[in-house]
Amino acid sequence: MKYIPNTEIEIRFIAALKAFKLETGLSGLEYVISSTYRPGEQSEHGKPGGAMDVYFMIHSESGRKEFAPLSVYIDLFAFLLDNWEGYAGLDAFNDQIHIHLDMRPDNVFFLEDKGYAFAVANNRAALLLEVADYQKKSAGV
Repeated sequence: MKYIPNTEIEIRFIAALKAFKLETGLSGLEYVISSTYRPGEQSEHGKPGGAMDVYFMIHSESGRKEFAPLSVYIDLFAFLLDNWEGYAGLDAFNDQIHIHLDMRPDNVFFLEDKGYAFAVANNRAALLLEVADYQKKSAGV
C-alpha cells in the first residue's frame, strides 16, 4: 500500500524533496517512508511529537538500489535550510523541526550552528523529522 501523507508538514516536505530532485538532477533518487507517527502521538522514546523516517536510495551503475551517500544528505539539508520557509510557511526552520540522520552513538558529527546533527552508521542513513510540540505551536500555544 502506498504511503499517503496526511499532515501539512509531511506534504510540504515531500514537495521539497521533489523540487530537490529536479534542481540537482538526481532523478534516480528514491525515498521510502519506513515509519511515521503523528503530531501529538507518543514516539518510541515516550516523547510527544511527530516524526517520519525516510530512507533514500539511488541506483548504482550495476542497476542495484543502494543507500544514498552522505553527500546527498548534505546537499539535501542545505537545500531544505535555504528553501524550507517556502515549502512549510514556517518562520524559522529550527523552531519547528530538528533533522538528523540515523542517530546512533557511532560516527556522529554535529553542525551546531544550524541546530541539526547527522550521522551515518553501517552505510545506512535515515532522515528523521522530529516535529516536537508541533500541535502546540500550530495551535499558537
